[in-house]
Amino acid sequence: MTGTNPFVVPGQEDEPDQPLCPWQQSREHHERYYGDVGGQPEAFELFKQKLRGPDNLARAGRIVVVTGPLLSGKTSLANRCVRWVQASLDPATTRCHIYSLREVCPKRETVKDRMAKVCLRLTEKLRQLDTGSGEHLTANLATPHEVLPLFGKFHLAGDGTPDRPTPFFVILLPSLEPDTAENELDEYRAALAGVQGVLCVTENPGDVPLPEYRGEAPPISLSLRYLRNGESQVLVAGWPNTPQTGGQLPIVRESDLEKLEELLGTMNANMTSGKLLATLRKLYDEPGIGEWVADGLLFVEYSELVKAYLGKWFRQNPQGYA
Repeated sequence: MTGTNPFVVPGQEDEPDQPLCPWQQSREHHERYYGDVGGQPEAFELFKQKLRGPDNLARAGRIVVVTGPLLSGKTSLANRCVRWVQASLDPATTRCHIYSLREVCPKRETVKDRMAKVCLRLTEKLRQLDTGSGEHLTANLATPHEVLPLFGKFHLAGDGTPDRPTPFFVILLPSLEPDTAENELDEYRAALAGVQGVLCVTENPGDVPLPEYRGEAPPISLSLRYLRNGESQVLVAGWPNTPQTGGQLPIVRESDLEKLEELLGTMNANMTSGKLLATLRKLYDEPGIGEWVADGLLFVEYSELVKAYLGKWFRQNPQGYA
């Protein structure tokens, strides 16, 4: 068996814990790494139902909010949705522009300041478009109500021909701040009202659900969750091997995963897909971990699994896992 970690997705060897991103052309193969756990398939299917069909997609003017616990796969799900939009548009008549602004805003800023930074970046994107007119772009635009309708105008200006394809815009916004999520989301939702050809995507890191919106074109809310009993084994068993290794995943006994789930239950704690995969990658890379057997498979011991998953808690309670 080689030293390459088979839990690493090809193309992410340097940063193996980064989210899946199938919308990037060099990473289309990431799609096959999505596991049917943690609410992922249900949320993805709901997204497709909301936007399925040329009319629903072309007239988007919507914002998508992905909610879920830390390391539950929110960014990966958002990227998967973007890839579906990208693949659903006819390249002969439509050009899909994807703008990622996820890193624009530091945390703990006011809604107004966050919006201003996002809109400054979006104004730069507008200036880069071949519009034939810069009358609206002489100054920086500071609010979503100023900038998002302009993208809609560019969408309507396209005629769907190879020489002049209709532009469609997907904007990946920074994650919402828990204390101001409702206000920030409402600003974007209102700014998108009646705007065609624009889809915004963001994440809500808080566990508090957002309020239900009434009226036309409410936010599309997608929810991920903690792993349920038995889903940890489904995730591990279904994770594909990477082409480079030709080897097998480290073996984590189903009984040990069940015991870990039970232990977390007694601690009133929960398991997420991202945390489990990161833990197993760490175990595989540590020297002296597990028991190598004749056919080259690695069996991870339960104590090693608990120590790696719980980290600081295990160091403070070395006998607490038994």
